[in-house]
Amino acid sequence: MVTAAVIVAAGFLYWRFFIPWPYTGEVAAILLTGLLAVIVAVWAIYSQRAIARRQCTLEHTARLEADGDLIRMRRTFRELAKKTGGMEALAAPGQEETVEFQAVTTRLNEFELISIGIQRGIIDFELYKRWFRSGTIRAWYDAEPFIKALRKRHNNQMLFHEFHVMVEWFEKNDRPARSRWWGNLF
Repeated sequence: MVTAAVIVAAGFLYWRFFIPWPYTGEVAAILLTGLLAVIVAVWAIYSQRAIARRQCTLEHTARLEADGDLIRMRRTFRELAKKTGGMEALAAPGQEETVEFQAVTTRLNEFELISIGIQRGIIDFELYKRWFRSGTIRAWYDAEPFIKALRKRHNNQMLFHEFHVMVEWFEKNDRPARSRWWGNLF
């Protein structure tokens, strides 16, 4: 935003002092007012988008924290993470119908959705990172044996890939790449 303002100001100064101006001061005032109105409008769009993204993030995290089923599944996930080999055994064939398997995949799918939301600009990365960075990293390492075994069993390295990408952002203290070029503007 600051870069755009500097470019506009430099363009105005160049235009004002190096290009002959055949018009009166009223025309210049109208053009300058229009230019300022455009800058304010772009800033308003930017700030409204950021506010909406933060509000969506807070609402989503509040729903996650209040959903009783998800809370039970998180508790099961943590209990399995504490057991040696508890999660990796769930990736074996025939385990898909168990409550434990459902708890683990539900928890991992939560992280997948959050990562996709961040990539698409729906969920605010900085807000989510401040709220649950260490918990996200811990959940990845708790579930990594399960994920690797499941990937190997299904011969699909893309299972829970988005979750892994999000953990890499957190570990490298990096920002996610936006999927569209205009996403970098907002």
